[in-house]
Amino acid sequence: MVNLKGLFRQKIGANLIFSGVLFLVSMSLDFYMTNVGSQGDFIQEANIIGQLWWQIAGPFRFVEIPVWAVVVLEMAYIINYKSKFLALVWLNFLALNHFLGFLTWLPYGTLDFLYSVAKEDWQLVYALSLISIPTGLTLALLQTKIKLK
Repeated sequence: MVNLKGLFRQKIGANLIFSGVLFLVSMSLDFYMTNVGSQGDFIQEANIIGQLWWQIAGPFRFVEIPVWAVVVLEMAYIINYKSKFLALVWLNFLALNHFLGFLTWLPYGTLDFLYSVAKEDWQLVYALSLISIPTGLTLALLQTKIKLK
C-alpha cells in the first residue's frame, strides 16, 4: 500500500532533476526535429503509435507534448517513492530514446548503420530501444554511485 502522506513529502534529489531535465530537453529536440523533418507527413514517423496519433489528432497532435511530459515526470515521481534507481532508469531510458529519435532526423546519417539491422522503419524504434536500455541502466547506475548535492 502506498503511503500518500510520504509520497507527497519525498525529497527530490539532484540526480532525478538532472534526468528529468535531460528527458525534457531530449523530448523537445525529438518532437521539433520530427515535425520539421516530416513536414507534417505522418508517414515519415517511424513509431506506429506516433503515426496513429498524428492521424487521429490532426492539427491538434501537439497536445501530446505537455501530456506526455506530465505523465512521464509524474510516473518518475511515483516510482522514486519506492526506488530512486528505477526512477532514474525510467527517465534516462525515455530521454535516450527521444535523443536517438532526434539523431535519426539529422542529415549526417549518424544512425544509418541501424538500417542494417532494422529493415523497416517500424523496426527502428525497437533498435533504438535496444541501445537506450543498457545506456539508461548504466547512466542510472553511475548516478546512484555519484552523489550530487
